[in-house]
Amino acid sequence: LIHCYQRASREEKQRLAGLLEAPDETTRGQLQLWLERFEALEYARQTACRFADDARFQLNKIPASPAKDILVELTEFVVARSL
Repeated sequence: LIHCYQRASREEKQRLAGLLEAPDETTRGQLQLWLERFEALEYARQTACRFADDARFQLNKIPASPAKDILVELTEFVVARSL
């Protein structure tokens, strides 16, 4: 939602804020439309991939161990899972 808000026009920001201030039974569907319109889920996936790549780069600096292996696997899991 932050990604959407940052890219929204002034009027869109007001509508989004209003939607979040007074949620009802249609809020979830409306938020889904915002996420799709601003490609927020793809942005989040790309950001997660960058963080995971950075984490693996940093992990390469420490000696091999079972704990390191688990952390590397974790970085792969968080970007491979589906929502």
